[in-house]
Amino acid sequence: MNEIIRLLRDARAKSFDYVLFKSISRFARDIQDGINMKRELDSLGIGMIFIEQNIDTKTSDGELMFSIHLSVAQQESEQISKRVKFGKREKAAKGKFNGSLPPFGYKRIGNQLEIDTDYSCYVKEIYRLYLYEDWGLQRIAKLFTKRGVPTPRKVAGAKNAGNLWQQSTVKIILTNPMYTGNMVQNRTEVVSIRTKTSEET
Repeated sequence: MNEIIRLLRDARAKSFDYVLFKSISRFARDIQDGINMKRELDSLGIGMIFIEQNIDTKTSDGELMFSIHLSVAQQESEQISKRVKFGKREKAAKGKFNGSLPPFGYKRIGNQLEIDTDYSCYVKEIYRLYLYEDWGLQRIAKLFTKRGVPTPRKVAGAKNAGNLWQQSTVKIILTNPMYTGNMVQNRTEVVSIRTKTSEET
């Protein structure tokens, strides 16, 4: 998205006359977005060339061919999305893990999750302190930070992650259904047009 913003900024500054793309699928996979982009470039007198489709939008038939290929690109994108979602549903039905990163205290072996004994003890301690010792989230976070317990982000290998625990980190662990034996996958969010509120399903 940042590159698109930069492209439009340079286009408005009349820094070039043409934009060269490898293919329409790399330009846009949504018809409306693609048309809106083309209209703005047209208004600036800037053409587009798509190498794979051999399209020059400044030619007489360029706009028609552009619209046709853009429609095909969107359909292909939608089909790919459907196949990916279907694959995830099939994996979830077989009890396989779909997520990119396992929850703190687990490690991923293939498509399965196994308890990571190096860190699962900290998960148990969080639950013990919260449920039986009546500790608050901030107090638990401060304790783990003081003891130098690696954060979930650091364990996952995130760049610039340290040992500074946040209340939100503790809360995520306490509210993750995985720790109660329930694997929740393929979660979606439905937004109500009438109330503008969202509901997870």
